[in-house]
Amino acid sequence: MITTWLKMRTFIFALSGYRVIGLHFELFKPIFFTASIHMKNQNF
Repeated sequence: MITTWLKMRTFIFALSGYRVIGLHFELFKPIFFTASIHMKNQNF
């Protein structure tokens, strides 16, 4: 439960961060995509 909440909080934080960054969204998208794949593979 707590881990899921932390993941959701991190996801929301990342999305709001992308909004602030704006122009750099395309730069960070592949990094976030890679990180999400790693999170899925670790099976939290």
